[in-house]
Amino acid sequence: MSGIRARAAVAVAAIAATGFGVGCDVQQAVDCARIAVSITGNLNDLQQAVDAGDVDAFDAALDDLDQNVADLHGVDGADAEEAAESVAAAADTIRASGEGEGGGQIEVDLAPLGDAVSALSGVCSE
Repeated sequence: MSGIRARAAVAVAAIAATGFGVGCDVQQAVDCARIAVSITGNLNDLQQAVDAGDVDAFDAALDDLDQNVADLHGVDGADAEEAAESVAAAADTIRASGEGEGGGQIEVDLAPLGDAVSALSGVCSE
């Protein structure tokens, strides 16, 4: 997991540097990248909860994801807003499919959230 966070930190630095070069709002790019890194962490937390069958950790990771998506809505830009909606929709689907699970097993497909997070990372690096 630390490798993912290290790569994410490098991505934040690259996004910030790109923002300086093309004259876009650097603070917005940094905010978007920071939130994208946090959401990537949420995805990792969800995967760990699924692997462990830990419903409480699963719910907590979804709550954290919801907060990060709410923060993303504060970043200006239609592309960022669209990416936030995609992440939120994927989170809603995951929450609905993971409800009522128990017995040490959580059956959810995290791939749509992974795709939405990947698209978000692309938006934040433009």
